[in-house]
Amino acid sequence: MVDSAIFPHLVQKYQVSGVPRIIINETTSLVGAQPIEKFLDEMEKL
Repeated sequence: MVDSAIFPHLVQKYQVSGVPRIIINETTSLVGAQPIEKFLDEMEKL
């Protein structure tokens, strides 16, 4: 977890516009509350 107020450069780098934002290996991201199945599906794709 990263605090956007402390690390604004990461907000810009990863184009965070909503929270939560999950970024996996800098290639995949999920925005908002997602069901665990969606998270696991994205992990399996990698």
